[in-house]
Amino acid sequence: MVVPPAGWRPLEHTADEAFEAWGPTEEDVFAEAAKALFAVITAEVVADPTDAAEVVELEAEDHRALLHDWLETLNSRHQAEGVLFHSFGPHLAGDRLTAACRAQPLDPARHELRTEVKAVTWHDLSLTCENGVWKATVLLDI
Repeated sequence: MVVPPAGWRPLEHTADEAFEAWGPTEEDVFAEAAKALFAVITAEVVADPTDAAEVVELEAEDHRALLHDWLETLNSRHQAEGVLFHSFGPHLAGDRLTAACRAQPLDPARHELRTEVKAVTWHDLSLTCENGVWKATVLLDI
């Protein structure tokens, strides 16, 4: 069986934003979910060599909770610190996540903001592996 490359796609939802992310590893799904989150927030962020290197470290009771906390942490830091994350490099070990990310300051002259994400919800949040493909479904409160 051929495992598809990592990716994500928006899902139809009546009031909020939803997406599905997939990949051959859980780390790929975490990275794709973060990309999807920031695609909802803004148009593509063009990496710059001066972008700050950031390390995000989290621990949770299971990987579904870790996925939620990962996305919620990125969104919270975006809102509180005025940064846009990109170039995600998550690593999972047990119920811990360590991610090497890049971030740049939000600049309204440079970044087209699309949607404010209020929260990453627990509603219908899933993280599964079927036939060697990891998948996540995420609903964002906007």
